[in-house]
Amino acid sequence: MPGIDIQLAIAKATPKKPILEESDGKVTDGNVHYCKGVTVVRCPRCGTILTRSHHYCWDCGQKLEWKEGK
Repeated sequence: MPGIDIQLAIAKATPKKPILEESDGKVTDGNVHYCKGVTVVRCPRCGTILTRSHHYCWDCGQKLEWKEGK
């Protein structure tokens, strides 16, 4: 349905704050292992691990909002 595609596109284009979590030492992403206490950045839509340089999630396309405040 075209309406659903438009709604999904609007939702992904609306910036969302990434999820910041402290690694428990068991978080891995491919060949990368995150030590205990390291802050891991995740996409708020799909949970993919990202870096702070991303403006969009490379996996699902969600736009990310890095500004503090509201």
